[in-house]
Amino acid sequence: MDEAATADRVVILDQGKVVLTGTPKDCFSKVEIISNLGLTIPPAAELARRLIKKGHKIDSTMLKVKDWADYLCRKQ
Repeated sequence: MDEAATADRVVILDQGKVVLTGTPKDCFSKVEIISNLGLTIPPAAELARRLIKKGHKIDSTMLKVKDWADYLCRKQ
């Protein structure tokens, strides 16, 4: 999934049928659909999801380690 996070466009299929299509941010924001397909989201996106669930106010579209590095550098 890390490779998919760096793509321009993602197409997620289930038994040959398109389930989701769009930018990685669009597709990986639909965590429930992806989980129901037995797929995982990129680790950086999972970290964002868990922190948001705990009440932290951060951007939910951080998919890559670089996104986190940029975010953390801006916070200082």
